This record gives sequence, structure tokens and C-alpha cells, in this order.
Amino acid sequence: RIYFEVYDKKPENVSVSLDHYGWMLNENMTFTCSSVHGYAYTIGIDDANGNRIDTYDTTGNTYTRSFSTPGKYSCYITTYNGYGYADSERIYFEVYDGKPTNAKVELDKDSYYVGEELVFRCSSEHGYVYTIGIDSEDGGRTRIDTYDTKESSYTRSFSKPGKYSCYITTYNGYGLADSERIYFTILPSPGDLNSDNTLTTADAVLLQRYLLQERTLTQSQWQTADLNADGTVNGFDLALLRQKLVG
Repeated sequence: RIYFEVYDKKPENVSVSLDHYGWMLNENMTFTCSSVHGYAYTIGIDDANGNRIDTYDTTGNTYTRSFSTPGKYSCYITTYNGYGYADSERIYFEVYDGKPTNAKVELDKDSYYVGEELVFRCSSEHGYVYTIGIDSEDGGRTRIDTYDTKESSYTRSFSKPGKYSCYITTYNGYGLADSERIYFTILPSPGDLNSDNTLTTADAVLLQRYLLQERTLTQSQWQTADLNADGTVNGFDLALLRQKLVG
């Protein structure tokens, strides 16, 4: 049994895609074409200045080629049938001839609370994959997480307060590059002044003694005690902490 379709309009939903968008010199890349009711494709590839460097006609849905000159390129396709034609959106890609450069990992801020999500953002020139290394500083570095990804971000949270650091290594077929190390602090949950990962009356007692000037707080404890995040530790924060304990 064979299957076929009869159509009554020009092509639609036209697209061209690549597996990824950074390629080495002379590496084979495959452009994949798709459409609804398209019978044939014309693939057009341009350089960064808009000059046409390749035009290829096919009735298949893929086209494989390599590039011998580094640079930035773009591609779009036109597909046809007996009722007319339609163009795809243009895609952009780059061909490179050296190992990655400008590797960087970033966070939005330098302190977070226990359980709060951190998004590590990775970037580089020509890096294809990233290895993210997160270390704990406890008198010496202890690796607590290693994560490999082709994505440009990694999201995770921390269950223990403390000081941490992170750097990335990025790779391509020519070599690797490391980023600078960044540093951040994980604070106890708001109100957890004794850092035991549990809100108890002991935390309220610590805060009350601070407000009565019977004891001092460390910088970390002070940040944790500022429950309403208004930059001041006062009776309003103690009231919020007591509400949390009752709740």
C-alpha cells in the first residue's frame, strides 16, 4: 500500500534548521528543510554581507555541506508546488577556526537564600558545550556539583548556607577555555538566625535579644533577620518571624 496527498493551495509552514549554530572549518553540517505541501526546495546561503555563496535545488529534505572559510553565514529556503511558493525565516550560524574564547559564567546577584533558585548563565565565543563546576569553600575547595550541558544556563538551589564559587570550561573541536571564577553566598532561610535549616523559637529569641541590645548579629545573621527586606532589622521583622512560627 502507498499513501499520497492531494492539495489545493501553495506551501505553508516552511522552515530550515541546523542541529546547532557554531561549526568548525570543513565540518559537515546538514540543513533540514520542512513544509506543508512543498514539493521542491531551493536552499540559499549568504555570507555576513548578504552575498550569495551557495544555491542548491533539491526534492529531498536535507542538504549537507561544509565551509572552508570562517565567518558568519545565514540560510533560508524557498519551497514550491503547482499553486505557488513560500519562503522560510532566515537562520544564522557561524564557522570558526580556533578554540573558544571569552568564556564567562554569571549570576544576577552575589547572595541567595537556602532553597532559592540560582540561574548560572554561560557564554563564550565558539564554545559548543559547557562543564559547570561549583565548589564549596570550607578551608579548602570541595567540589559539590559538576554539570555538563549544551545549553547556556543551569538552574539549581542549595540546601546548606555557606560561601561557594563557580567557574565553567567550554569546548569545541579545537580546544577548551576556562572562565574566571565567581563567588556567591547562600544565606540561611529568612528568619533562620542560628542556621540550623529550621525556624524555631530559638531564632525568635536571638532576634529579640538583638533588639534588646543584649547580643550582636553577624552580617549573615543580620541579612537573615531582615525578613521584610527593608534594609532595617526591627520589631516588624520580629513580628513577621513570630507569624512564621505560628503558621
